[in-house]
Amino acid sequence: MKSFAVRGARLAPVATALSLLLLCGCTGAKDKATVKGTVTWGDQPVKMGSVVFVAADNQGQGSAVIDSSGNYTVNDAPVGDTKVYISLPPRPMGPVGATPPVGMGSMPADQQGKAPGATGAFNPADYPATLPEKYKSAASTDVKFKVEKGQNKFDITLTP
Repeated sequence: MKSFAVRGARLAPVATALSLLLLCGCTGAKDKATVKGTVTWGDQPVKMGSVVFVAADNQGQGSAVIDSSGNYTVNDAPVGDTKVYISLPPRPMGPVGATPPVGMGSMPADQQGKAPGATGAFNPADYPATLPEKYKSAASTDVKFKVEKGQNKFDITLTP
């Protein structure tokens, strides 16, 4: 009886160490890389929203805000084959530069340009007029890109 208790006590640290190694090796952590580029619709830059890179196996993603010139830099794109889609904010309503309705969680037009990542007041004219639904989700997009380790350049031209 005593030898079983001693043997079990000696094996406990080994079993714990093996369990931790297995857990660490099975987290699914993927390599990340940087992708820079421009998003255009036809010959015009997409002036807002986010570009999202989703691993082909859906086991990771990275995204970045698109600036008013259509440029983006994704610093956490999953390495390997990816599907790329565009996420647009809800379309604003009302006149250009108008203050959003009270209670909507938005800031006044004169403060919007001061928000982190903001490029100025809401402007409905900045929204792509007819960005097809296929570009708006990982499930429907036909835009694909193989992300390599390190720095990548990928200009995205969206077409009807």
